[in-house]
Parts: sequence; C-alpha cells; structure tokens
Amino acid sequence: MPAPPALLFLHGVRLSGAMWDPQRRLLAGEFPVLTPDLPGHGRLHGRSFSFAAAIDAVGRVLAEAGARSCVVVGLSLGGYVAMEAMRARPEWFLGAVLSGCTREHTGPATAWHRGLAALCWGWPEPSFAHFNATLFRALYPPTIAESIIAGGFYPRAVSDAVTELRGRRFLPALAGFPKPVLLLNGRWDIVFRRDEDAFRRAAQHARLAVLPRAAHLANLDQPRAFAAEVAGFARSVAPRADAVAAG
Repeated sequence: MPAPPALLFLHGVRLSGAMWDPQRRLLAGEFPVLTPDLPGHGRLHGRSFSFAAAIDAVGRVLAEAGARSCVVVGLSLGGYVAMEAMRARPEWFLGAVLSGCTREHTGPATAWHRGLAALCWGWPEPSFAHFNATLFRALYPPTIAESIIAGGFYPRAVSDAVTELRGRRFLPALAGFPKPVLLLNGRWDIVFRRDEDAFRRAAQHARLAVLPRAAHLANLDQPRAFAAEVAGFARSVAPRADAVAAG
C-alpha cells in the first residue's frame, strides 16, 4: 500500500494555521497534515503578504516535510494562494480542495478593496485582536474559538492581501490545472459563491460540493462534514499501489 498523501491546509486572511485545528484532529490519524502560517500571519507575521512570498513559503513547507506532492486545501485567501501555486508549480499537487474562493476580484465591485485595505492598515493590532476574539467566541464553542484566538489576528496582512487580490484573475489558473479539483463551499457563503458556476466550468476536472448550515468559514461551521469531504477527495486522488510500483 502506498503512503497516504499529505494534506496541506492554507488558512484564510487575518487568521493562522490554527484555524485548521478541527481538521487536524479529525484527519491526522490517516494523513500527514500540514497547517503552515502564510506570510504576514502567525509565526510569519513579520513578513509582508504577497502571492510570490506565499508560494515560496508553500515550497519550503513541502520540502521540510519531505512531501514531493500533496493535496492542497485552501479556504478564502488560502484558496487563492492555492490557485496561484497550482498555476506556478502544478507538480506539487495531486489535487486541490478550494473553499470560499469562487469569486473573481475584478471590475467595479472591487472598490471595497481600497477601503478595507486602508481600514486594516491603520487598525491597531490589540484592538483588532480584541474585536476578532469577541466575534469568534460569539460564533464558535471554546474547542474551536480558543485555538484560533491563540494563533492571533493580523490586520496588516488583510491590507496586503486585499491589495494583492484586487484585479487578479484566478479562473485562468484553475483552467490550466490538469488534476482533480473539489470546490467545497458553505451554502450561506453568498459573497464568495458569486462565480461558483464559472469556476466549476473552468476547471478541467472539478466537482462542486455545498455544505448545508455553513457560511464562509465552512471548516469551522461544519468541521466534521468538511473533513469528510477532504478525506474522501484525498483518497480518490491518492496514487494507486500499482502506479507507485511502476514508478
């Protein structure tokens, strides 16, 4: 039997790899699970976020883990980072699970990017952390909220990320990726499901799954259902024993 594929989880903006703790607990018994911080977040908060820096960070994480390839799971900003990495280094990935990122950030609708970037650039980090900690404690039980709060919240990373997102198109990155893709969205994530059908049509080998009773942070709203979808997808793209032997 070949070893199961590594799962590389890429977190959303302002958070850290700690947002994946529910999936780590559920999946680490079967798969190697990697939950790095992106530049500008967590242990990398001293670095500015950019897509180029994020791809470099992904490469370092895979190299340090000794993973020649993986299944990448990205939510929100992490999903956009995954697509940029899939465009630049498709050989790193057996497949991709993309959540909360089926929206292009182009056209007049992106005017809000400027305001959000300015707001977060000037938002003092202690105040930003208090606001977000209060929000997460209101939305989630302590078993989920407290590890996320411990991972910290990073306002300047929000400013850098939305500036990088504005005007960047991800459909071509998805269209050029030749391996399986699972688009996994929360049913109530109205904003980031806007271009869902276009993303599904653009991908060469895509399946769409929508989790009920979940919004943008679908992995936190429905942690077990999200983990089950990821596990099923990873098993489906794992190299077969005969293929490994032939290689």
